[in-house]
Amino acid sequence: MPFSGTGTATTHNPNLAALEACLSGIVAAGFSHAELACPDWGIWLGREVNVHQLRQVAKVTDKFRDRLRYTVHGPIAFHLMSQNDWPDRKRLLRAGLEATRELGADLMVYESGWIQEWPAGGFTTMLDFMERERDLLREVGEECLAWNGKIAIETMAGAEYMRSYTDWPHQLAEQIVLTNHRAIGVCIDTGHSNIGASRLGYDLLNGVRQLAPHVFTFHLHDNFGIWASPHLGLNHKSPESWALGLGDLHLPIGWGTIPFGQMLGEIDFPQSPILMAEINWELYAHLMPELQNQLSTYSSVT
Repeated sequence: MPFSGTGTATTHNPNLAALEACLSGIVAAGFSHAELACPDWGIWLGREVNVHQLRQVAKVTDKFRDRLRYTVHGPIAFHLMSQNDWPDRKRLLRAGLEATRELGADLMVYESGWIQEWPAGGFTTMLDFMERERDLLREVGEECLAWNGKIAIETMAGAEYMRSYTDWPHQLAEQIVLTNHRAIGVCIDTGHSNIGASRLGYDLLNGVRQLAPHVFTFHLHDNFGIWASPHLGLNHKSPESWALGLGDLHLPIGWGTIPFGQMLGEIDFPQSPILMAEINWELYAHLMPELQNQLSTYSSVT
């Protein structure tokens, strides 16, 4: 099964000395790629690129460019389903891609956003938001072609009282088909999709098969497929979340219930996506060589 590389997400520590140590460790573990946690480093400010901060980060990432290829996690605040500030969200999307290009990254991971359930939300329908998003994605997709960049829309699991088309694999696949641009694809977040499958009632592997023709990259991490309300205060950094097995835990592969062997070993992904782990560097740095070996069993790195 050909994949285009193996990688892991970098530290979220805003200290750039920690980033340099992390990238050195990613190289030492044998990975070919790293995903830059740019929202944590102040790279975007006021809907624009924070040029000074971007330059500081680039000084670090440039040291490893001969040994690593990069992807970027764009701002979560893109939220193109926002009711009232569409021009500002468009500006931020372009700023995300500008930073991705300047850092020499291959692609940017993008979270589409949600609409609030009626009556809290406005009157714009999900289908209207999706049509507006497609028009913008085609426009910025053309701009990405100039530097061989790509945008990967991330799968989600359903937020409390809010919904997105990215919660359901068939709707995300349809959006990619209707957008019909070679720079626009999918990031399968396995943890989100595992929770979404159990919460929303679809089969996880069937959902992955629906998305497989469009996948550019993965966020690979494990959990038990159990949704947890954010009001419980549980998250992937909480020991109580680990103890209970609740929520989006970002566990190493094999620690939860996701069938990675079937997913990565039996399903065809014609776009040769990146196998990118998204686990906490500070917690699991000691496991990175083992993780790289795991991913290499699925990957034919080119």
